[in-house]
Amino acid sequence: MTIQAINDLVVALFQSQREYWQLRFGRDRHGELGPPATPEELGRLEGLLSSPLPPSYREFLSLHRDWSRFIGDAHLLSLDQRNSSTMATHLNALRGLAEENGDRAVADGFVIVAGEASQYVVYLDVGTRRDDGEMDVVEWSFDDGEVGRYPDFVAYLQHQLDVSRRLVAKEKRTEA
Repeated sequence: MTIQAINDLVVALFQSQREYWQLRFGRDRHGELGPPATPEELGRLEGLLSSPLPPSYREFLSLHRDWSRFIGDAHLLSLDQRNSSTMATHLNALRGLAEENGDRAVADGFVIVAGEASQYVVYLDVGTRRDDGEMDVVEWSFDDGEVGRYPDFVAYLQHQLDVSRRLVAKEKRTEA
């Protein structure tokens, strides 16, 4: 997928989420897309991952280093957000819980979406790296375990757009 197609998908998702918040809550959504990640930030993230970032996720980061309040209080994490003491503590607790439950994929996963108090996270399943460099993107919650798995970051974003559009359609039917 081209960087323009990824940008179009991100813009469509952002606008759909904004429309849903207007319809459902009568106010603007507080989420924001960050500026592009710098080459240094991308390199440091690859260092944390101990391998190249999956191409679809890297392309997103080249457009936006983060997305605040992406889903509820969970952010699509920037390097700075990931390194904050509160988030680091939360991510370490997640790893510990996953290890206690014997869930190696979560414990070894590279978390890309989380909130300081969120029960919902999204991670790259490093054990699924394919020849094209992509990895499965997994939605996981403390209560339910794995709730979604996608072949790459673009497929995950497309799923979020589909969900958002269904929510908008439901709100519009409710208004009528």
